[in-house]
Amino acid sequence: MTMMGISFNLPAARRMALALFASLVLASGRPPYGAFYSSHDFDPAGKSATSIRDLMNGVYTEQDREHTTAFWMRELAKLEAEAPKHADDADFQDDHAMLLYHAGKVTSAELLWKQLLKKDPDRFQTMANYGTALQSMGRYNDAAPLIEKTAAMRPEMRAGVEKLQSQMLQYMMRHRADNSYGQKHIFIASLTPVWDARKPPPKTFREVSFPVPSAQGVAELMRTFPKFGDGWLVMGMLLEHEGDYSKALTAYRLALKAGANKQNELKAYIQQFAPYAESLNPIHYAGKSVLTLFILVAGGFIGFKLWRTGRAVYDDIAETRRASAPGKDKKDKKAPDAPFKK
Repeated sequence: MTMMGISFNLPAARRMALALFASLVLASGRPPYGAFYSSHDFDPAGKSATSIRDLMNGVYTEQDREHTTAFWMRELAKLEAEAPKHADDADFQDDHAMLLYHAGKVTSAELLWKQLLKKDPDRFQTMANYGTALQSMGRYNDAAPLIEKTAAMRPEMRAGVEKLQSQMLQYMMRHRADNSYGQKHIFIASLTPVWDARKPPPKTFREVSFPVPSAQGVAELMRTFPKFGDGWLVMGMLLEHEGDYSKALTAYRLALKAGANKQNELKAYIQQFAPYAESLNPIHYAGKSVLTLFILVAGGFIGFKLWRTGRAVYDDIAETRRASAPGKDKKDKKAPDAPFKK
């Protein structure tokens, strides 16, 4: 599986693997990345949207790289200095739990999330954040009920991302139970027959009726889980369906890089799709036009300079020949004046 790499079929083996995973997380000091509803990532009210362009261009990934453990530790220290003033502020406590998680204090973060849910079992932000943290750590069975509940509470939140995350969890649990599951299915189950029936360009996914909405919801999911290769594959399919071939090609390549399950099929499809997508890219046309114009202008300038140089050389040679022609000196010299006679 893209997120875990190993599938364990025996319950005992699963428990051992998860325990080992958790111990590695605590030892490393930096848990797996996850974006949360907080003052640092997503607006809890869902008013801000992920930019697909920035997502494709790696802007968010670059920002995440800058957020090192040292960064989160500094942010945690600043927030904890204000903690006595916000003992009853649930939003503040959610931010506190998120910073504890990012700073590597996973046990403390989990304890705080549980305390918040004990006070308010239906608190959306806490369930979503705690569920995302559990999923990032590979604890899919613990995460699934929380994310299913947030999806039911706010099905339209951030273009339906909670529902997509719930589908992602179900997909990952099935793949963990059967290591070949990802080779046979797309993580959004209704897209599996669409992928299986794909045809080479120009008969692209744009001509197919898709059973899911726009790419925005998947973009929100990939903002949270940027290393989910099978999500990038779906992102590519949706962008291709919407006619954004350049971004679709980028998404397919990111899927390949992130280790999407359908590696061989994806490689073959990219080989077919890439020339077609690049030929339709306006920048490709503009680039060719600019290059052609540059060649014409440069060629004309060089040709003119060569003509000028050649003409000057020709004139110099002609002048030299005239100057050295026989009898020219006699012709040019005047006869001496005859002596004056009185």
